[in-house]
Amino acid sequence: MARLVDIEREKLSAKGKPAFIIGGHYGTAGLLSFYLPEAKAAVNGTPLVYYRSTARPNTQFYFWPSYVGERRGQNAIYVQEKDKPGSPAPPDIVKGFASVAEVGYFPVTYRNRVLHHIQIFACRDLQP
Repeated sequence: MARLVDIEREKLSAKGKPAFIIGGHYGTAGLLSFYLPEAKAAVNGTPLVYYRSTARPNTQFYFWPSYVGERRGQNAIYVQEKDKPGSPAPPDIVKGFASVAEVGYFPVTYRNRVLHHIQIFACRDLQP
């Protein structure tokens, strides 16, 4: 999953602005933070991976730095686990960016077995 997401992040970054990553579930954010070398290296600075911003605490990520104030004007890759393709991005993600477009629906495999599927969105220009 980390490789798939990082490939899409690099593609989005190549179009102008550096891109960060938002996980739709705290498990996704945790896995990406652990398995992406760039995310590990950014632990003491500006994070590369964030959990989706929420109004109330629902996980420990609520108390971590948020992309909302830190990354204004930047682009992001939003990742959500889904059983079926074609799901829209959550309303708060759509509302938070100038544009949100689906990149694709991908199987995550390990030893030639599909573990789950992820849906990736390219989010451009984080709004204030």
